[in-house]
Amino acid sequence: MTIGRFIYIVGILGFGFGLFYFGAEMRTMLIVFGIVWLLVGAFILFIPSEKKLLAETPILTAHAKVISKTSQTEAGAFLTRNFISFEFNNRRENFEVDVSQFNTIVENETGVLSYKEFQNRFIFSAFEPKINAVENAKDSRTTWKCSSCGASNHGRELCEYCNSAKPTDA
Repeated sequence: MTIGRFIYIVGILGFGFGLFYFGAEMRTMLIVFGIVWLLVGAFILFIPSEKKLLAETPILTAHAKVISKTSQTEAGAFLTRNFISFEFNNRRENFEVDVSQFNTIVENETGVLSYKEFQNRFIFSAFEPKINAVENAKDSRTTWKCSSCGASNHGRELCEYCNSAKPTDA
C-alpha cells in the first residue's frame, strides 16, 4: 500500500468517526467534505496514471531508415528539442530524442527502431544501426582525431562529441 492510499483511507476513517463524534451542525459539513474527499481521492489514487500506463505499453520494433534530423529552439534559446524523422512500415514519423542520441544517429542510416505508441504519440526508445561486415572493417581502419575537441572517432563523418566534420585529410 502506498503512502497516498494510506492517507486516503485514514481520512475516510476520520470522517466516519467525525460523523458520530460531532453535533448536527458539524455533520452536514463533514458529509460534504467526506463526499469531496472520497471522489477526489478515488480519482487521483485509483485511476491509473499516464506514467504507469506508458511503462506498461509494449516496446515495438521495426526496420527503419533515418530521413532527417531537426532541432527546435524555444523559450529564447533556453530549450532545444531535437527530432529525428524515421521511415518505417510505409510511413514517416518524427521522434523527440535527447542530444546524445541526436548526435550519434546519422541521416540515411538504416537499422532497427524501438519505440512505443501511446495515445497516438510515438515515443523513441532506441535505434540500432545496421552495419554490415564491409562497413565494420572500414570503420576499424578509419580512425581520425577531431581538430576541435581532440576526441578519437571511428568511421563517422561527424565527431561523436562536438559534431564537427571529419577533416578531408583524415
